[in-house]
Amino acid sequence: MTQLADLRGKWAIVTGASSGLGEEFARQLAAAGIHLVLVARRKDRLAATARDLMQAHGIQTRVISADLSLPDTPQMIYDQLRTDGIAVDVLINNAGFGLYGKFTDIAWEREQQMLDVDIATVVRMTRLFVPDMAARKSGWVLQVASVGAFLPSPLYASYSAAKAFVLSFSEAINFELRGTGVSVTTTCPGMIRTEFHDVSGQAYTWFQRLMLMEPEPCVRASINAMLRRKGQRRAGPRECADDLEPAPHAALVDDRHRASHDATGLTRGEARFYPRPLSRFRKAIRLNVDDGRT
Repeated sequence: MTQLADLRGKWAIVTGASSGLGEEFARQLAAAGIHLVLVARRKDRLAATARDLMQAHGIQTRVISADLSLPDTPQMIYDQLRTDGIAVDVLINNAGFGLYGKFTDIAWEREQQMLDVDIATVVRMTRLFVPDMAARKSGWVLQVASVGAFLPSPLYASYSAAKAFVLSFSEAINFELRGTGVSVTTTCPGMIRTEFHDVSGQAYTWFQRLMLMEPEPCVRASINAMLRRKGQRRAGPRECADDLEPAPHAALVDDRHRASHDATGLTRGEARFYPRPLSRFRKAIRLNVDDGRT
């Protein structure tokens, strides 16, 4: 298996790198000596992160401040890196956000922005960079989806559907790319301590706050899965603990995420949207984990 240290001196792109999982991806890659292209809207945060990582690890960085909801942004990123002579070996499509609330209550303009970032930009970035990787017969793509990809999520209807698209799309092209030296891995985190819920507009209950996982183990487990060229991995507490070894029939929602969706952890308004009993609903949703072969 490829080790992260084997990628020393290569270039990686991390979208959504100004905070949360994206910033943690950047830090772990930089610690391995991997040069970074950091992409997000908040230029000041990107610049501060890039400066810290260059000083700490002696890597090269490029900062691209851009709005990933705009259709021309992926092409701009690709063209700029080609002009700079940077060959990208690792693409981490991490940027994304969710919107909390009833579908009919959310402003369409905001909904469209979310779908553009969560779906269109992921597809376009993948389409732009993967052919160059395949031509070099080497490359790694990591798509950040969500455990919400596995089941409908009332009050996050479009977000969970968008992540289901990312998961399905990525598993399909991972199959298509066999034999090219390029793999596409999809990580599906549960509840992580990031700015996600600040942006989405959902207020945590006290119980949900207890369920939050830190970004570091989630990112570490996701990178390990990418290096192993696994097609799909959840990144919940159990998977991080056992270093993502697959179970033959793994439940799609890990124990910690299940607990966070029990009625005891939901507000009264949220709880009424979920099927009852939840345990019966969960048992019907299972997946044969076989490294993305099906």
